[in-house]
Amino acid sequence: MDKIIAYLISAHNQEKHLYNLINRLNNEKVHFFVHIDKKSELDKFSKLNEFKNLTFVEERINVNWKGFSQVESTIKLLKCAITSGISFKHFVFLSGSDYPIKSNQHILDFFSNSEKNYIDFKKISDDNSIISYLKNRSWRRKLTMWHFYDTLKINWNAQGNQYKLFVYRVFIICNLILNLILPKRKFFKEFKAYGGSQWWSIDENTVKYILEFYENNLKFINYYKYTDSPDEMFFQTLILNSPFKENTVNDNLRYIDWSLPVERPKILIEEDFEKIINSDKLFARKFNNKRSKKLIAKINGVIEFE
Repeated sequence: MDKIIAYLISAHNQEKHLYNLINRLNNEKVHFFVHIDKKSELDKFSKLNEFKNLTFVEERINVNWKGFSQVESTIKLLKCAITSGISFKHFVFLSGSDYPIKSNQHILDFFSNSEKNYIDFKKISDDNSIISYLKNRSWRRKLTMWHFYDTLKINWNAQGNQYKLFVYRVFIICNLILNLILPKRKFFKEFKAYGGSQWWSIDENTVKYILEFYENNLKFINYYKYTDSPDEMFFQTLILNSPFKENTVNDNLRYIDWSLPVERPKILIEEDFEKIINSDKLFARKFNNKRSKKLIAKINGVIEFE
C-alpha cells in the first residue's frame, strides 16, 4: 500500500501535545513512526495506541542532547519506515513539540506535487574562534574537536534553561582543555561539510541512500560519534555530497524563532500567532503544553485540518 507521507517523530515528553500533534496530522494517506527516548516511560504514551496507522520504534535509543545518539534514533526511525512494507513519497521528520500550521490537505498537496528534498543547510566555514565556540556558533569546532556527549550521558533536559546553559559552558571549557592533549582530528578531504537544522523532509530514494551509506561507511560514522550536534551536520553533509544535491531545497519548511538568547528556539505563545499564520511554512516549533495552549487554540480555530 502506497502513502504520501511517513511522519517520523522523535519525542521524550509532552505526551498530551504529541497526541494532539498526531491527531491533527492523522489521515488515511499518512503513517506515523514514533521513537520515544529510552529514558522516558513508554507507558505514558499508551494513548497513542489508538492510532492504527502508528508504529513505535521497538529498539529505543537513550538520546543525549548534542550526542550521536540523536543520529542513531533518527536512523532507527528511517529503518522502521523503510522496512514497514509501505511505500512513501516523502519522509517528514518532526519533534514531539512541533505542530502543523497548514491544513492536512495543503500539506498533502504540497508533497504530492513535489519531487524535492527540503532541508536547512549551509556550508561549514573555517570560523575556529574560541569566542564563537563558547557562544555555540562555531560549526568548524563542533565538527573537528573531540566531543563526548554520549559518553558522559548528562540528562540535559532534567533542568531548566538557565542551569542547562551554565552546565553547558562549564562543559565546553573543560572540553577545550581536553582537546589540548588529544590528537587533532581532520575532516574527510573528499567531503564538503554542511550544517543546519535537524528537521527535514526527504524522498524515498534519498532515505535509501542514507541507510545504505550508514551501513557501509563505518569510518565516517565513527568520526561523527565525537562531534558536537552531529544531527545538525550528518544528514546535511550526506545529502549535499550525494547525487541528490541538485534536488535539494535549502528550506526545512518550519517556522522557528531563534530571537531569544536563552530559549533556543523560543517557545511559541499567543503573541506569535500573526507571524505563524502568515508564514508560508508547513510546520512550526517549539510548542509547550501550558505556555502554547492559547496559541494552539487560535491555530485550530482558523485552520481546517480534515
